[in-house]
Amino acid sequence: MALTDLLPQMNQGYDDREPLLGLHDEEEDEREQIYGRKNVQASKLVSIFNLTHTILGSGILGLPGTLANAGTVFAPMLIIFGALAAAGGLYLLGIVQRGTQSATYHELALQAHWLAPWFVNLAVVLKCFGVSCSYMVIVGQLVPLSFQRFELGHPILEDRHLWQGLAMAVVLLCCFLKDLKSLRYFSLAALIAILIFVGFVFIYFIAADQGHAPKSISTPMFSFSISTLLVLPTITYSFTCHQNFPTIMHEMAKKTPDAQNAVIFYSILTCCALFLLTALTGFFTFPDTIKGSANILDNYPASNIPANLVRIAISLSCVFCVPFQIHPARVCTINLLRMILPKPLFTRLKPYMRFLVVFVLCMGVFVVTYFVVDLGLIFAIVGSTGSSLICFGIPAYFYFRITTSYMTRTRATTLLAASLALLTPIMLGCGLFAVIFTAD
Repeated sequence: MALTDLLPQMNQGYDDREPLLGLHDEEEDEREQIYGRKNVQASKLVSIFNLTHTILGSGILGLPGTLANAGTVFAPMLIIFGALAAAGGLYLLGIVQRGTQSATYHELALQAHWLAPWFVNLAVVLKCFGVSCSYMVIVGQLVPLSFQRFELGHPILEDRHLWQGLAMAVVLLCCFLKDLKSLRYFSLAALIAILIFVGFVFIYFIAADQGHAPKSISTPMFSFSISTLLVLPTITYSFTCHQNFPTIMHEMAKKTPDAQNAVIFYSILTCCALFLLTALTGFFTFPDTIKGSANILDNYPASNIPANLVRIAISLSCVFCVPFQIHPARVCTINLLRMILPKPLFTRLKPYMRFLVVFVLCMGVFVVTYFVVDLGLIFAIVGSTGSSLICFGIPAYFYFRITTSYMTRTRATTLLAASLALLTPIMLGCGLFAVIFTAD
């Protein structure tokens, strides 16, 4: 889930922080001015990079905790299942995108049904708003923990609300920038921070294990309880990237089924391997203390300098990635308002719409994260609502609505689409149980 965009050719695929849906009027001109993506011809390798970059995000921080909730064997199995399900959704989108040559999720929605843009816009708003909340919660958790190392004697420096407020001030300034191109390097830095985090978790596990007797693990291999329902939404949240897939595929120089399937396969395989590596090494480093923790970085000692550097790197990347979540959320919110408000009222408000929507979204994120401190709760809610719709429900819906006689429906793809459609309400149910469980 949830941290993408970069340089010349690598700056070609969208991620979940860019305008995902169809824009209108001056907003479309703004997109072209900001990202300059006309007539892009991306290679297969660049497309794999862009899709992988889109997937890797804050969800990886919560994966070690899934082993405590689902078991040391069952949780990795669920991660692999999540990878396969996410790949299935991408595969369906690839079939539909090749048949329609649509460049965005919005274009696919318009071809599916006139009401479909409602659900697509709403799902993206929910997802992007939730991811923004997760970033701010991470900042509130990690920055105060880093300052404990310095023992400055100022309790205010360990107050999460202070750092969340400062972070939101930076986010507001960035969100109102006319040209977001200047922030694209922070997106690349976010990917580097995630890879450093994965490397740190692995190296710390190896170093901590040397010269010590094997730890006794009390967690069973298979665990089935209400807390297990927290696992599926977290994994779905981690693999969400589908809203950008039509654009990434549209920008490929070679748009053959084999090339697109290769992009899906290698991207999902890479992310699944990194997720499993982080989940296993992170959990077995802290098998007794990680239960209930949705952020593995909370478990490392505050006195550990490398851990604090990783915390600061992740926190900074989260701050500068929030604007890339607010941007598509703003576009989709304005699209919804365009459909809801009477045309004269919308026209009257249009000059102020960008400022008002961005301000309301940012203040909403700040208010939610002011009171919510449980990162796992955000993973559960977003993963079971916006992420499950984007990953499973909407691709299946597009497949059934758009495929016609000129796009051959096979029994296997139809069964896949039906399975993903059924998985969507199951994920929603898991989210409801997760909320109840967390509240207790």
